[in-house]
Formats: sequence, C-alpha cells, structure tokens
Amino acid sequence: MTGSTKGSTAEKRIVEIEKVKELRGTLQKLKPIPQEKRPTKLSRREAVEQLRETLEESLKKGYDYGQLSKILKENGLSISPKNLREILQEGKPQNDTGKSEEANNEHDAG
Repeated sequence: MTGSTKGSTAEKRIVEIEKVKELRGTLQKLKPIPQEKRPTKLSRREAVEQLRETLEESLKKGYDYGQLSKILKENGLSISPKNLREILQEGKPQNDTGKSEEANNEHDAG
C-alpha cells in the first residue's frame, strides 16, 4: 500500500498559514493571459453569473424567471426558469424557513 494512513481527513484539510502566504505570492506574480488565449466560451452557469446584476435588475422591474428564460433562449442562452432561479438565488441570505428573502417575497406577492 502506498501513502501514509496517518492523520485524519480533517487534518488533511488544514493548510499552514505560511503555505497560504506562499500561494498568495505565487498568484500575485502571475502574468495576464493574452486575450486571444483566454477561453471564448462559458458554461450556462458562468454566463448567468456574468449576467447576474442585469438579470436581478430585470427581476426588480417585474419580469419573472419564465420571461427571462424565454428572452435568454431567444438570444442563444437556453436555460430553464428553474435553473435560472437556482443560480441567481445561490449565495443569497436564507431566512429561518430555508428560502431566500426574494423567494419569500415572490410567494407573498402571488
């Protein structure tokens, strides 16, 4: 058998502060990748993340996820209203019912 069996899984997840400092220095020294060598395609999730602010503004204007999903699809980004909602609600504060405040407001308004 190769490798050590010593140490718990939790111990393997711990990183020394000095290692973090070294990594920060290494990352700060990275040179920009030329534009022509950067990826030219995004996953649907990445595209929604890039559009997050504009999509959230559209929701505030009264559009719902179904309408936004349709607009996105008509313009080349096919995503279901459910997936769109899930991506946009990720990272939003949850209340004590486990729903985002936005989800509760939608429910209360309907």
